[in-house]
Amino acid sequence: MTGKFFRKLIDLAVFYFAAKNFKQLPDTGLSKLVYDILEKKSGNLVFQQIENIRNDLMKDNSVIDFNEMGAGKNGLGRKLVSEIAKSSLSPAWKCNILYNTTIQANPGFILELGTSLGISALYLAASDNGTVVHTVEGNKSVAQIAEKNFQHLGMSNIIQYIGEFDEVLNNILAKNPRIEIVYLDGNHNMDATLGYFNKILTHCTDETIFIIDDIHWSAGMNSAWNEICNHKRVSCILDLFQFGIALLDKRYSGHFKIIKKRYKPF
Repeated sequence: MTGKFFRKLIDLAVFYFAAKNFKQLPDTGLSKLVYDILEKKSGNLVFQQIENIRNDLMKDNSVIDFNEMGAGKNGLGRKLVSEIAKSSLSPAWKCNILYNTTIQANPGFILELGTSLGISALYLAASDNGTVVHTVEGNKSVAQIAEKNFQHLGMSNIIQYIGEFDEVLNNILAKNPRIEIVYLDGNHNMDATLGYFNKILTHCTDETIFIIDDIHWSAGMNSAWNEICNHKRVSCILDLFQFGIALLDKRYSGHFKIIKKRYKPF
């Protein structure tokens, strides 16, 4: 057992004992929101189609150019599509939370940094309620596969951008959008994460929801997450260990570690 794995195990144990399920939250409004986002199961028929695509990607042994990007990574190489799928796709349970969040927020503009092969973007776009998902991917070959997946399901409400996150983000924000949901799932680096957060914040409404992946992945991401938690515009924090949700909505307040009721029923 490596030291890093052991520390992760300790962190998870500390999180578990401090975490609350939706029924243990002090505010009924927040309790309902957490239930609707975390616990609710959707009968959306498109989910099975998306999961079929995921399964195909997991078995796809074709090789593509792949530019290693993000924290601690650099350089052009080649990878199996299946390898990328296994290491970078958001799991189905997390994607269900993304979908539930769009149902509750009913956003017009969703921004995702880190398209990967497109699974999370498909879930974000699946509500079909006028939402448009703007998703950014740095790897051209990966983005091309994601685009095929969007077309396969006829998801015309996904707009994809290819390029360096900073440059593309500047171009998107120059159009002065009002962004209602943000999913940060790329370049898990402290400075990059805080840079994206602060840039995007200038285009957020008072009800914008930030969803940030891998908040405890490294010491740097821990630090970035703590700064976001303490930002004056953030009113409520939901820490789900593997990712975090930051609410700007003043109707909700507090900092909570959240766990599904089935894992901690009492």
